[in-house]
Amino acid sequence: MEPRTQKDKDMMNNEVALMKMNDGDSIICVVEAFIFKERYWIILEMMEGALTDILIASTVSYTENFCKYVLYKTLKGLEFLHERHVIHRDIKSDNILINLEGDVRLADFGYAVQLTEENVARKTRVGTPCWMAPELIKGMHKYNTSVDIWSYGVFAMELANGEPPYLKCKDQKKLLRMI
Repeated sequence: MEPRTQKDKDMMNNEVALMKMNDGDSIICVVEAFIFKERYWIILEMMEGALTDILIASTVSYTENFCKYVLYKTLKGLEFLHERHVIHRDIKSDNILINLEGDVRLADFGYAVQLTEENVARKTRVGTPCWMAPELIKGMHKYNTSVDIWSYGVFAMELANGEPPYLKCKDQKKLLRMI
């Protein structure tokens, strides 16, 4: 990655720091991270791809047991983050990685934030609209880790149905007003 601004550098450092908190079982593992020739290199454990790739390529529905397993592993990742007062803010199949051994990892911490004693909630609007909780979209109220639970529910529907609800809504602005 090529950070263009200090904000980009800070986001990348934050993402790496969150991944380094890894429990070894539910969060993607950072093998190494370094800056070389003005580029940020992040070496991650090997995963075959995002769950989205499998959803798109698949012509069959997943078994209930497969869905339960992926949802369980994703929930374990959220539990790990939430116990440390971290909000992921972008739970969706693009950010769930899987390998041929069946390991499932939560990834992409670009929108993740750490809550603190001084800052026990957030109000910034970030994420992917179809998966975002109403309180996050509206940006009117402070929110906490509960926004990840909403996104997790949408992800569960995406896993079961092959796509999230409202994905084909032509008017995304209208969708956001509805929520």
